[in-house]
Amino acid sequence: MRILPSRCIRAGGFMFCFEWKRKLFFTGIDGVQESKLWKYLHLQFRKVTPTSSDGERVNLVFIAPDRICLSHRVNLCLTTIASCIMAKFRLFSLFTLVLYCCAGLPTQYLENFTGQNGKGLVFAILRRRAVSYLFQFCAFIFISALPQKGLSQIVIGGWDVSTLPGGVNNFGPSPYAATVTAANVTVGGLTRGAGISTSGTAAARGWGGTSWGTSFNNADSSVLFNDFFTFTVKANAGFALSLSSISPFDYRRSASGPSLGEIQYQINGGAYTTIATVSFPSTSTSGASVGSTDLSGISALQNLPSSSTVTFRIVPYRSSSSTGTFYIFDTGNSTANDFAVNGSVCALPSCSITGPDFVCNNTSDITYTAPAGMAFYNWNISGNGSISGATNGQSVSVTSGNFLNNYTLAVTITNANGCTSTCSKQSDIFLLKPPADITVSPGNTVCLGATLDLSIAAAASSTVAWTGEGVSDPDGAFIPNPFAFYGFDNVTTAIPTTTGPHIYGVTVTTDYGCSNTGSVNVTVNPLPAAPTCPGSSSACLNTPPYSLSGASPGGGTYSGRGVSAGNFNPAAAGLGAHTITYTVTDGNGCSNSCTFTITVNSPPNVTCPSYSNVCSTASPFALSGGSPGGGTYSGPGVSAGTFNPAAAGTGMHTIQYTVTDGNGCTGACTFTITVETCSSNIDFSGKIIFSNNNALGVNNATVTLAGSANGSDLTDANGDFYINTALSSGSFTLTPAKTANKLNGVTAADATAIQQHVANSVLITDLYKQVAADVNKSNSINTLDASIVTQSLLGNPSALAQFKTSWRFVPTSHVMTNPPWLFPEKRTYTNINSPQSGQDFYGIKTGDVVSAFANPANFGAGQPPVLQDKDRQLQAGETFMVEFGAGQMDGLAAFQCALRFDPEQLQFIEVQPSTGLPLTMDNFGTFNIAEGEIRLVWAQATEVAVAETTPIFRLQFTALQSGYKLSEVLQLDESELPALAYNSALAESKIELVFSELTGTGNLAGAAGVQLFQNRPNPFNGTTAIAFVLPESCEAQLRIFDVSGKMLAEKKAQYPAGRNEETFDLEGASGVLWYELTTPFGILTKKMVALQK
Repeated sequence: MRILPSRCIRAGGFMFCFEWKRKLFFTGIDGVQESKLWKYLHLQFRKVTPTSSDGERVNLVFIAPDRICLSHRVNLCLTTIASCIMAKFRLFSLFTLVLYCCAGLPTQYLENFTGQNGKGLVFAILRRRAVSYLFQFCAFIFISALPQKGLSQIVIGGWDVSTLPGGVNNFGPSPYAATVTAANVTVGGLTRGAGISTSGTAAARGWGGTSWGTSFNNADSSVLFNDFFTFTVKANAGFALSLSSISPFDYRRSASGPSLGEIQYQINGGAYTTIATVSFPSTSTSGASVGSTDLSGISALQNLPSSSTVTFRIVPYRSSSSTGTFYIFDTGNSTANDFAVNGSVCALPSCSITGPDFVCNNTSDITYTAPAGMAFYNWNISGNGSISGATNGQSVSVTSGNFLNNYTLAVTITNANGCTSTCSKQSDIFLLKPPADITVSPGNTVCLGATLDLSIAAAASSTVAWTGEGVSDPDGAFIPNPFAFYGFDNVTTAIPTTTGPHIYGVTVTTDYGCSNTGSVNVTVNPLPAAPTCPGSSSACLNTPPYSLSGASPGGGTYSGRGVSAGNFNPAAAGLGAHTITYTVTDGNGCSNSCTFTITVNSPPNVTCPSYSNVCSTASPFALSGGSPGGGTYSGPGVSAGTFNPAAAGTGMHTIQYTVTDGNGCTGACTFTITVETCSSNIDFSGKIIFSNNNALGVNNATVTLAGSANGSDLTDANGDFYINTALSSGSFTLTPAKTANKLNGVTAADATAIQQHVANSVLITDLYKQVAADVNKSNSINTLDASIVTQSLLGNPSALAQFKTSWRFVPTSHVMTNPPWLFPEKRTYTNINSPQSGQDFYGIKTGDVVSAFANPANFGAGQPPVLQDKDRQLQAGETFMVEFGAGQMDGLAAFQCALRFDPEQLQFIEVQPSTGLPLTMDNFGTFNIAEGEIRLVWAQATEVAVAETTPIFRLQFTALQSGYKLSEVLQLDESELPALAYNSALAESKIELVFSELTGTGNLAGAAGVQLFQNRPNPFNGTTAIAFVLPESCEAQLRIFDVSGKMLAEKKAQYPAGRNEETFDLEGASGVLWYELTTPFGILTKKMVALQK
């Protein structure tokens, strides 16, 4: 089939289309079947919608001057219209006008076009006279719409008056119930008005009355005197009623009976409306007929719900006598209805709306759906919302308004029978749409290679999806922010890999389904070309600062350790190789750089000799003793390494010793030589040098001269002494002594060192320190020496008595042997006759075996070792126990501290060692308890690991006064005994006393009892353990996050009261991590460090 160009015209809800076609039809014309290739005009009348023109349609196909074919889209068969009256008119010489008036149409093809019932069509065809029947124009008009699909016209209520209750010659009962009633309707009986009488003998086969008002020329007068008949109809619940007609009925009246009448209706007791005026001209006793009354064109009588009762009123009037009669009559004496009202009844469609009860604010495309299979839908909305798109489909799309509002959606549905129902649904806008504003750091314009921190803030329990180049974590969930005190957030990072404009987006969706999107624009600028750096170089630590140069292009900046304002300061940089960066920056603020190395070398570590005073008459002597060797001496009286007292002159002279190493670095030190004007008298001078550090002198030691002359001198801060005699010859002894402060420099570490030596685990190899370890001067080192040190630190007077001396001295000229016990402790002079200078001694501090050093590891815990206890509010008369736990201390070998309490506030009862350390009562010193002093000293050769919160000892007190906190009356006292801890390597760490949150008397309650401890080990590689304390049994949750907020691990369980511990395997994690303890008492967080293998 070839389709020629078509045209369509659209108006309102209808569309009219026409097109020329050529098709082979098999037709029957004049009773003869034939086939012929016809040119024909195809006309289409179509019902359309705002979103589709493909609606219900009627096709009219004209294939011959006397053949019109009609079809409907739901039934594609062709039907010949034969019930048409055709008239032809010749116009001019070329055209013929053909008029068709068609009735009795096949209504199944034109149904549902206007929603009204109707009769037929009128067609007007303008045809050009030609053999081919080429139609030029056609128009068609609905006279009225045809009946609705599936609604057959039935008798709603009918009355047979041929046989009335009460006999043949009875006017009939009032009301007279309908003899025929349709299903699903209620029909009220025929009822006479109060003005109508039933006196006298009635005619057979009629229902009516007498006593009609006379001379009533209009219905209103009859109504006034109640001269009328009524009946009612209504649909039952769940159904709708449409009325189409009152059937033709027969009447009979007497000669004086009413000759006119009106048919009226009212709905639900409202005002009556006249439908038609009828005439009753006949007075024949055989009766006469009144034609049908059309009700189909009265819209008020269509689609009546069950709540609408229609009352029909028949008002006869214009009677000539009050004795006149009027009947509804059965002229044929049959059982058929003699009076009937017709129409259709349809079941109302069940109406409901499917859609959300609660919706998100300012959200589009919220879908609501009505029942399927309806012919028509009509949606409307009220409140804080709007409909987007069509309103006549099964579903509708709604856009919600602002938060904490609502809207109501209503729909009217019409089924295929034209019956309608309306229902509605309210939706509350109670779900908050999450914000999705993106914050970008460091800003919206960055340089290539920069890391963007993208973050949003929103409600908890949301999922997010990030988009954009280089996003590290496209999908995630909102989690508690361990870095903030409140709220939740989500963060991701992105590293753009290309330059130019970029868009980063995020979609946030809450657990309850609300979603929002946000985006941010970022411009990525390129980096400038990389600069060229100078070659690597070296400098000495004591080289003065110098300007950096040699990089290109110029105009850049140098940075790195020891660099300031383009200058490099070796002293500030420190020893070692340092990477120096040269950076150039372009106009966009983007930078590129190169690096080079400057190695800072240490100058030689130079030490100078020590010289006693010399006489001005002394012979020149070679200077020696500077270390390392190979250096040069310079200063007054110095020449070629020789000092000439005479050339230097009397007085104190500073001599410098300088050494240059292979790196070209120079080191120097200075010392003094005092040239004196000597007499012939003998004098003694020298220095007492600290054996643990030869650069230090022993201050305030008494040097005593005995023999031919007596004298003494107290050494100064440098350890120097000088004793003069009036003798020119004699024999003498020179003896140093220092007895003050036996425990100066002595700690628990010294006791550990002695025990390690005795256990042969770590020997004391320094012969001078072996002398220091022999505190009781027994010429041996044993456990008694360690015990004397420990007990002396505790303040035990008996132990202090066995601590024989504070210092011991040995001439520097003596060469110590092993064992060192038989060493001289004085100098002896026999028959001397000249001054004695350079009479030096080494001073050995008894008990000071260890040269302590700071412990950078802090026992592996990351914090100083602590004694910890719960603080409390004191109440007078209360006896309580103070339990001291230790913070985590790995490898503890020695421990000492002194506690000081206020004797006016606390009465000491007792001390109890615990199991955290192997303590006994011998480790506690209460020798000065009256002054509120309690000492603790513990030392052993091997180290132990102390777990965090492990109890190590208890003190029992009775509170003497109320109103004080325990922390106010009990503290560490370092004036007598420094609070120190040592590991087996004798590394030293300070001890702190920490009181936890304040509580009342009794047990710790609530949140104050929750403690989260540092993970062990920390830093860790792969596996670590986290301990915590709960005040009571409860559910607890441990979670571990990385710095982006991503959860790495979680453990949740019911835990008992007290200390608990969980182990986590975090293989693959690296960097700073956060862990969080969540209990009914709150949330605690700490950070830890994971090392990557």
